[in-house]
Amino acid sequence: VVMEERVRLGGDYAYSAANWEPKALTIDDTHDIVIVPYTSWSKNYRNPNSGVQIVGFDLDEGDLWLGGNISGPYSIERTRVVGDWILATSFKSLQVMDIGDLKSPSMVKMVELCINVKDLIPAGDFIIQMVQDWYEGNVVIRSVRDANDIGAMDILTLESNWARLFSMDDTLILAANVLEDDKLVGKLFQVSVNAGGDITSTALQGLPDGFTFGDSSNYYPWYGYYEDDIMIDRSRYSSR
Repeated sequence: VVMEERVRLGGDYAYSAANWEPKALTIDDTHDIVIVPYTSWSKNYRNPNSGVQIVGFDLDEGDLWLGGNISGPYSIERTRVVGDWILATSFKSLQVMDIGDLKSPSMVKMVELCINVKDLIPAGDFIIQMVQDWYEGNVVIRSVRDANDIGAMDILTLESNWARLFSMDDTLILAANVLEDDKLVGKLFQVSVNAGGDITSTALQGLPDGFTFGDSSNYYPWYGYYEDDIMIDRSRYSSR
């Protein structure tokens, strides 16, 4: 076996669902292309990018060439070609992509199928959800009337790598690591929702300097992290 050609795709670090699941790779003889799903990061593990990369091929010449790529918010797991369209699915969404121009494909439509709810707490006529995807690096607080609602009444977004939402004496508390001056800082917020479903947050007393949740070396008598629990006066309250 002799390698005739190869192409590089993705960023400094990248992987594809096709690394472990051959069905994630789509070969389309009509357009003479391979559709490769990928997820990549820069060297500092920031700037995540997911989508599909088009790779053209010429079996007679043994050539490969890079076409365009289409970025999306979630890692693609399956693709199918229908005419000049790609149907792509992730664990969260269905995406439709236009490949009429193989060098410059485009996203046409995305339908979100589900959300990753980590915490859910009733609050009056609403349900407050905390949603987070690890590769997005954001925490989203949503107010909904029904736990099955994909659409939200209101959302509040924090750039955070770790958070928990819990109730303390009928007060909603969000504990999160948030980005300030390019550093992660542990913060506590009181979360409120009004009669219209609008969400507001108020920062509470700051935690000790340098404190971040999720690091057992930062344990502190009144605010701490232990086996995925947040303790506020640990003799009385826990996130579990």
